[in-house]
Amino acid sequence: MRRQLAHFGTILRLSAFLLAGCLSRQDGTPSIWTRPQGTPAQVTPAPPPAETTPPPPAPMPDHSSDYQARVVAPATQTSMTLDPAVTRARVEIKPALEPPPLPKPEAPLVGAMRCALEKHPEEARKLLDKYDKGDRELLFALLHLTAGVGEREIEKLSPEQVGTALDHLATLSTQLRRKVPLSLHHASFCQTIEGYGRYERVPPCHEFQAGCEGRSGERMQVYAEVRNFTSRLVRDRYETVLESTLEVRDAQRRNVVTYNLGRSVDRSHSPRQDYFLNIQMHVPPRVPPGLYTLWVTVRDVTPETSDKVAARQASCSLDFTVCPPGASPRRDPSP
Repeated sequence: MRRQLAHFGTILRLSAFLLAGCLSRQDGTPSIWTRPQGTPAQVTPAPPPAETTPPPPAPMPDHSSDYQARVVAPATQTSMTLDPAVTRARVEIKPALEPPPLPKPEAPLVGAMRCALEKHPEEARKLLDKYDKGDRELLFALLHLTAGVGEREIEKLSPEQVGTALDHLATLSTQLRRKVPLSLHHASFCQTIEGYGRYERVPPCHEFQAGCEGRSGERMQVYAEVRNFTSRLVRDRYETVLESTLEVRDAQRRNVVTYNLGRSVDRSHSPRQDYFLNIQMHVPPRVPPGLYTLWVTVRDVTPETSDKVAARQASCSLDFTVCPPGASPRRDPSP
């Protein structure tokens, strides 16, 4: 009986030893512990793994001993940290640079102006050969004159050169007149008209007497200068053709009477440089005393030979007063 109890105790001790070796670690890592012969049974917990560093590698097996402890580390996931310079890097694709545009060829007129400024008149004349003969001479004279003005050498020009330049300028002015609006200047009621710019105005407070018994009233004389008109050469003379219209309106701007003066043809042996109107009329009959406005309209209807230009016109107005017939005229207060 004692032998059976002793044998049973040995079995209990061996079971307790095996049960202690199979228990897990406190941190959840499974461990297998063995001990060599002749050593007491001890349980040594494995050190916990560091939080920032991976666990050390498992020790190499010792072949000199039949018993050794092996620690099985749990699988851990490592992360890769990129260099900030790498994360900021980007690829930029730039388009291919276009070749610079080729310089535009210099215009003949620009080259001629450069030659005139550099005192090479013959080269300037050659560059102007592409233009018509009339335009060529005009451009050359203007370039020569402009170059002299820019360098203050106009005083060194001879009288012949100045005369030639003025002739070309007059030709250019005649050509440009048809491109600007027609205009009327210095329109006024006059007592006498002797010629262009030679006239005597009526006093500012002058009143024209109305007619009576169906007759016209006082005579009215109107002077006006016409600018920017055109002339054309017909056979051996220059012609300027203008068409004039008069319109009288009352204080309410109502039309009282209209006069169509028709066309006036002016002929001269040289192009006309100035032109003026000498309009003579009377106060219309049956026009009661009051305030009125005379509108003068002129149309340039000179036929054109080179191109079709629409007829241009200009207008101006003059205020006047009509007094009863037989009334004494008002005197000018000025001395």
